[in-house]
Amino acid sequence: MKAVLLATGLARTPDSNGTRSAARHRPPTIRPLIDLAIESFAQAGFGEVGVVLHDNQGLLQRYLEDSSRYGVGVYTMRNDSGARGRAASVLAARIFVGGEPFVLALEAGHLNPGRLQDLSRLAWAPCALLAHRFRSRHGALGSHARLWLDAHGRVERAGLELERWNALAEEVYLFQPDVFRVISALLQAPDSHCSIVQLVCHFIRSGQLPQACLPEAGRSDLSWMVGGGRCSLPVLSVPFSPERISV
Repeated sequence: MKAVLLATGLARTPDSNGTRSAARHRPPTIRPLIDLAIESFAQAGFGEVGVVLHDNQGLLQRYLEDSSRYGVGVYTMRNDSGARGRAASVLAARIFVGGEPFVLALEAGHLNPGRLQDLSRLAWAPCALLAHRFRSRHGALGSHARLWLDAHGRVERAGLELERWNALAEEVYLFQPDVFRVISALLQAPDSHCSIVQLVCHFIRSGQLPQACLPEAGRSDLSWMVGGGRCSLPVLSVPFSPERISV
């Protein structure tokens, strides 16, 4: 299975490999965040990673030309549709993906290799995603989509605007190659825009409920969600008021 990564530039993070005592005598090594994402895919057993670049990321493209440091094949492709949404950006990977399922990561940074492996085991699903339970009404939700899962871990509703939810998406998805046809259809109108959340909602509307992969479940065994014949997952509800959680 191949992996696709939407590049977010050469943002950097200190390398934590040095010892605490050594750090007092020399500055830490600085590494691009994209290294962490590619290495995560390599550790999870993905043999090829395609990186979708914007037109202004020539520096990042040159950096990725030598992929020997990763131990996997790294291929770059230009994104001509970024202004039309993240889902539109995925179209750049059509040739790279070919005719097989693929895993898509929307952000550079460390990804849990074990969770990536769990997600790849859902290759039978039309759409799947990494998600986690969110037990608190407080704290930043960022851009993570809110989800409503049924007792079998299928996504029945998704969106940033949901006022009742029981999980959050983690910006890592699995799609079948047919998704490129779906995205193209959603972008038929000249000024149309398609985000990944809109793409997920399309699958829901068409009756192909995306499958959520949760860390507590262990290989997506979601029996922990069912208690006494009904979903026992905490339900989070935000009152419609100015004090509601902002996204």
